[in-house]
Amino acid sequence: MGFTSRFEGRVYTIAGGPLIIPLNTTPYFELFPTASITFQKSDDHAFSLNYGRRISRPYYNQLNPFRQYLNPNAYFEGNPSLQPSFTNSIKLSHIYKGFPIISLSYDHTTNWIGDIGSDNNGNQVLTFQNFRNKSNYELSTLSAFYPFKWLENTNMFTLWHIMVNSASPQTQVNAKGWGAYFYTNNSISFNQAKTISGDVTFMYIFPSQDAIYRWKAMVSLDLGLKVAATKKIQIALNATDILKSRKYAIDMFVNQINQQALFRPDNSYKISISYKFGNSKIKQDENQRRVEDDDRTKKKSGMGM
Repeated sequence: MGFTSRFEGRVYTIAGGPLIIPLNTTPYFELFPTASITFQKSDDHAFSLNYGRRISRPYYNQLNPFRQYLNPNAYFEGNPSLQPSFTNSIKLSHIYKGFPIISLSYDHTTNWIGDIGSDNNGNQVLTFQNFRNKSNYELSTLSAFYPFKWLENTNMFTLWHIMVNSASPQTQVNAKGWGAYFYTNNSISFNQAKTISGDVTFMYIFPSQDAIYRWKAMVSLDLGLKVAATKKIQIALNATDILKSRKYAIDMFVNQINQQALFRPDNSYKISISYKFGNSKIKQDENQRRVEDDDRTKKKSGMGM
């Protein structure tokens, strides 16, 4: 069991003439407590309950009032009057042999910062405001399997339900919905010495609600190959989004209009060659011990099923 608390306050004193750019001079005095309770059921199983309150300050680009162009017809402006947002969170976790394999959490954020679009003489303008309160329920799982000596599999799955209340007349007043995310990674060793290894990563985002945005489904597949040509030379090949399907498409309701946006990162193919300097013989025995320790850990770990 543990409990800590932090106090934070802010007071502005401005001397001199009038400000050209208005600043957020609102003082605040806040407490940020954290508390945790852990129940050790057995040597392998433990349960923890954590509570915390935190502050999220605006980023520089969200405060910078000068225009930053995204393209000739779109730009965003920061808002120097932004206030920080505050989040209360509580999380219950099941820990197995040091791994948090499943957790259930609840977060509530007030004064959340978001961007709002508008039209200015045919130009699309994005500005930032404190206009939302957000509640989020989340269930997340993590699992790792070692079915063979040459295969390591790691999986993550997250399911959430979000509810947003907006104080801005330009956006949807209330929005809520479900969302989910799945990720799996497979590391493969092609020989006993582990000098040739591969990596397969698959990701799928279900149609999801995220604040006032509705994300469409997205899938992605990445591949990697690593070859230790010698003890000092390593060659790596990486291909991202080989299916060319990584498209981030969203629907949103702004200014009484249903709007859509699409962003697609470029898929890439990379080759890299690295060379290690120094005397490798000194570390040869140490590296061999690490490999043996890793193998023993995988055999003993209950995560390695």
